[in-house]
Formats: sequence, C-alpha cells, structure tokens
Amino acid sequence: MSSLKKSIVSALGIAAVVFCFSIHGARADGMEEAPAGAKPKSVQTIGDGTKTPPIRQSGHAGHAKSGDTGNTKALGDFELAKYQYCGRDSDCVVAINGCCDCVNGGTEVAVNAERLAAFEARFDCLHVQCSHNPANPPCENGVVSCVNHRCRYFDNRPSAEPEPTPTPETVKPRRRAKVAEGDAHQPYEAEPAPANQDPSNGEVIDDEMGAPEPYYE
Repeated sequence: MSSLKKSIVSALGIAAVVFCFSIHGARADGMEEAPAGAKPKSVQTIGDGTKTPPIRQSGHAGHAKSGDTGNTKALGDFELAKYQYCGRDSDCVVAINGCCDCVNGGTEVAVNAERLAAFEARFDCLHVQCSHNPANPPCENGVVSCVNHRCRYFDNRPSAEPEPTPTPETVKPRRRAKVAEGDAHQPYEAEPAPANQDPSNGEVIDDEMGAPEPYYE
C-alpha cells in the first residue's frame, strides 16, 4: 500500500507541473493579467462624466500655442473683403487692420459691424510690439461709407486749397522795354570800337603810351 500511495502522489505532482507550464505558455502570447491595483488609462473619470486623455503636443520649434492664430499682419484687400459687405453706411464701423492701432503705426479700415468680432479674432497680438509712431494720415480723422456694397474708410482731412485760376484781372502785365518809334525793326549795328584799340588783335593801347602815329605814304 505504501508503494501505491507513493506512485499516486508522484503522478499527481507530475500532472500539476505540466498544468502550470501550460497556463504560463498561454499567457505569454499577450494574455497576461494586469497587476493588482492597475486601472485602464483609456479614459479619465471626472465627476459623472468622462473625457479622453489630453494629446501631448509636439515640441517642434515654431509650434503655435494652443488657441493662438499666429496671425499678426494686416489682412490684404482680398481677405479684408469678407468682412466689408454692407447695404448702407450705418452697417460700417472703423476697425484696426492688424495688432497696432493708428496712433501706434497701424492702419484703420472699415468693416461690417456684425463681422467686427470675427475680424478682430483673426489676429494674435499677445506678443506684438508696436512702433509707437502715429500712422499717416493722422488718426481719428476719417469717415466710413458703404460704396458698391463694401465698407470703405476715407481720410477726412481738409485738402490744401488749390491755387486760383489766373484771370485777366489777376495776371500782372509784363513790363516791356521802351523802343523808340521807327527803331523796332532796325538791323543790329555793332558798337564802334574804341579809338585806342588795335584792330589787328583787339587789344586796347594804353593812353599814356599814346596811339601810334598814322602812316602816310
């Protein structure tokens, strides 16, 4: 009997070892059990709702911050037209095209009042430094108007007064040199040469030396 019991115990031991190896091999194919106390990370529970875990942004240089548009430059005429449609003058308001207002070097334009918020949201001006130099033309001196269903901004400075058109009453007559009667069409005559001038070379002879004596044959 003792030998029979030993045989049974040894057989049971061998069977237990074989069973343990078979279970370990099955879990090695990706069916391992999670460690005790571990929780899945697919969702994060907050109160009564759930949300997906935040996506980690790349640290690439030049990556825009979350919520920033990255646009600091003034819009061109084509992009600006989307905010300028109007039906009458009262639809239009003055806006700053960019990040800097007029007194700091910016440009004033006219946009539709209902599109003003969307227009201002186009610009990311958190880190922009303005020139602090007033723009030309001077600021706060313009008017807005709806022209051909598009809001326009016009400089309202008084223009320089134009010079008056000349009239016979304002034109001063030119002075004319007095000409003796009958001399207006006379041919030009050269002035006579001085008496002490040498006709051969045009030099003037000193009066103290005297003019040369005329030669007679």
